Amino acid sequence: MALNKDKVREIFRDFSRSLRHRSQLKSPKEVHDLRTGSRRVEALVHAVMLDERRVGRQSLKAVRLIRRKSGKVRDMDVLADYVSGLEGGGEGDGEDECVVQLIGYLGKERLKAARKLRGSIMEHRKAARDRLKRCSSLLLHSSEEEDLERQWQSNPMVVAVQLFVEVSDWPRLTRANMHSYRLKVKELYYILQMVEGSNAKLVGRLGEVKDAIGEWHDWSELQVIAAQVLDHAPGCKVLQHIRTTVSAKLHRALLLTNEVRRECLGGEDRP
Repeated sequence: MALNKDKVREIFRDFSRSLRHRSQLKSPKEVHDLRTGSRRVEALVHAVMLDERRVGRQSLKAVRLIRRKSGKVRDMDVLADYVSGLEGGGEGDGEDECVVQLIGYLGKERLKAARKLRGSIMEHRKAARDRLKRCSSLLLHSSEEEDLERQWQSNPMVVAVQLFVEVSDWPRLTRANMHSYRLKVKELYYILQMVEGSNAKLVGRLGEVKDAIGEWHDWSELQVIAAQVLDHAPGCKVLQHIRTTVSAKLHRALLLTNEVRRECLGGEDRP
């Protein structure tokens, strides 16, 4: 399970591009690319165990500060897209107003989060790019040090095996631990993407799991926000639609995750 150096270059290059001055983070794609890029960088640094070195720890600190701010913006983009697909009652009972109210709230929250994200990028961009450049140099130009080269190549396999065991032997999946499980699956997914000889079917199935759990989590967050923001009768069709969708997404995520655990991870459904 050797590290794919072309993939390493791509990970560092794409994240660095996301931090360029020209990006105003106005489009959901820009924010998505930034957040995904930060996650991939974090997975890479952890996979090769660079986080055991000072330069790796410093890189992660700068990247995480940006990633956390980008997460809020990304959440508002995703939730606004979900809400825009909802339909009110159309009968003058205030359902359409609920949709408009939710979209307005999410838009305002997005503006505030985007300002904070841009400020974080301006503050930490140089440190992040400089430190990641040093990490990239270590990983891609260490061939003259054979012991170090072997370490970079073997570490991802060690970390991947550890994560594989964790996701295979995870306790019974519940609402309380599903999101934590997804984070482990996502890290394993990113690591397998950056090494040679990975099982393409396994990578694809892990991607399905992370997306399914992610959709459930996003709708759950929307349910919380809607309950706080909307001042409407208990029979509100918008709230009912959101609650129904949350249940459906949870059911699908549980079925799919347990299926993948049985078929690809060697795990079993927990009682």
